[in-house]
Amino acid sequence: MWTRENALFNRSAPAVLGVLVGVVALTAPIASSAVTFQKTSIIVTPAELAKGVDYPLIGLIDQKAPVFLSIRAYAWSQTPDNQMILTPTTDITTFPQLLRVDAGANTSVRVQSTRSLDDTSEHYYRLVLEEFPPLETKAVKVVPTVQIRSRPRVTVPIVVAPAREERREPLEITGPRSGAGSPSGSLMLHNTGNTVLVVKSLASTVSPATRVPVGVTILAGSTIAVPLPKAISGDVEIIYSTAKNSYVLRHAVH
Repeated sequence: MWTRENALFNRSAPAVLGVLVGVVALTAPIASSAVTFQKTSIIVTPAELAKGVDYPLIGLIDQKAPVFLSIRAYAWSQTPDNQMILTPTTDITTFPQLLRVDAGANTSVRVQSTRSLDDTSEHYYRLVLEEFPPLETKAVKVVPTVQIRSRPRVTVPIVVAPAREERREPLEITGPRSGAGSPSGSLMLHNTGNTVLVVKSLASTVSPATRVPVGVTILAGSTIAVPLPKAISGDVEIIYSTAKNSYVLRHAVH
């Protein structure tokens, strides 16, 4: 199961960024094995990540067989149409990279940076966990047959938080990119700040009743295209928030 949420801003509670994050369990569709997560995100400072942090995993008590996981870390970025890009990185290492989780077992993965990370802005990574379903080999006369099952995958966001204060009013708007005043027009929203922000809603400044929810997460330094609804004309009012503050920003469309 996959979800889109924007509740990253609480260190003490499970939280998920708004980009394809696996919820609650990693489950093989055929086998009866599963692993649950106590945390759905990792939020750390550069100093904490340099020392290493543990990501806990728990095997379900009623699973009938061990679960085998492949674990890797990737750099995470966004495209203007809000697609997730995962790029191999040597910034972070995981140990172990192959893990067996038995029924009812409590275990963890060690996540640690391999170099000093700049503390002026957030850094974004994803912990990718892939389950290896058990292989079943069945002999048919002389030639054996191997049955290969699918590999469920979950990605867990890693946010390396800056030590410095967030930059004030970090959202910049341009556009519409094309088709001004038409449903095809898109506002280009650029996060010039050093922390992730969430665009909550937008509305026409002359008609608050036109307000529509947006719910788009923009990583620091990223630019996302948000379609301009047909019902909105004239200047646009956008409400967005960071971990610490909420903002209201107006933009002239015509």
